[in-house]
Amino acid sequence: MASASEDPTVFERRYEDWISSHPRYVVFADYQIERIVKAQFEAADRIIVSQDRITDEVRRITDEVSGVSSLAGEVLYTLDWGSLNYLGNLKCRQKHSRGS
Repeated sequence: MASASEDPTVFERRYEDWISSHPRYVVFADYQIERIVKAQFEAADRIIVSQDRITDEVRRITDEVSGVSSLAGEVLYTLDWGSLNYLGNLKCRQKHSRGS
């Protein structure tokens, strides 16, 4: 005798009866399921491609920001050096003008 867990449920029995009496619907349902799964894979692929594009764009922007930051640092360094040089020359001129 089969255990209770091996006995088909009422739903399973009715489903098997329905399948045997409606084979065309089963083929149609299989076709629809196949189309749905294919559409899901295509959507997932588009999402992955989109994420890859976003990642590439973020990397490009990060590189550009890094370049701008580096350039800004060089400009600040140049301004500091130029300011110190200017102030040094100004002090030197003041000394010469007082000494004259």
